[in-house]
Amino acid sequence: MDFIIYSIIIPAFAVVLVFIVSKIISRRTEKNMNENSFKVRSSMTFVVLCFIATLFFIGLTIFFFLFPDDSTDLTVQLGFLAFAFFGAIFTIYLVKYELRIENDYIIHVPFIGKKRKYLISDITKIKKYENNMVVVFIGKRKIFSVNPMDVGYNIFVSRLLKNEQIHFEE
Repeated sequence: MDFIIYSIIIPAFAVVLVFIVSKIISRRTEKNMNENSFKVRSSMTFVVLCFIATLFFIGLTIFFFLFPDDSTDLTVQLGFLAFAFFGAIFTIYLVKYELRIENDYIIHVPFIGKKRKYLISDITKIKKYENNMVVVFIGKRKIFSVNPMDVGYNIFVSRLLKNEQIHFEE
């Protein structure tokens, strides 16, 4: 029974707690945003969690490299190193990616690629999926998507819905 408590219930509780705290912080941050000039970005809670996980896997890799034993071989160390690498990439992605809305423009700063600037009046369609993910289109071309866990999501969607020229699909 102790194994189930330590390995399943406590981590599950921690994950749920992190999501609840993240949502509360997002709502408080959105209350202070101006509708004409704001940013849509990932919650800093997720950035910190990814950074901690990355440091944890780097620490495990270094520990098993410095103090090898019979139970760990090179594949385990490479596995930890791979988790650390992907955690670092994801952390950088969460920090770098953002949407800035400034008056009539949307500035999209992707993880890889160049910064793009779009007029809100050029947007032709918004498609909302079951998980509340919003995809924005100009013509038939997908421009970007916005995750409902992002800070500024609610203000972004309400701002675009005010424009009567934008077709909204659910």
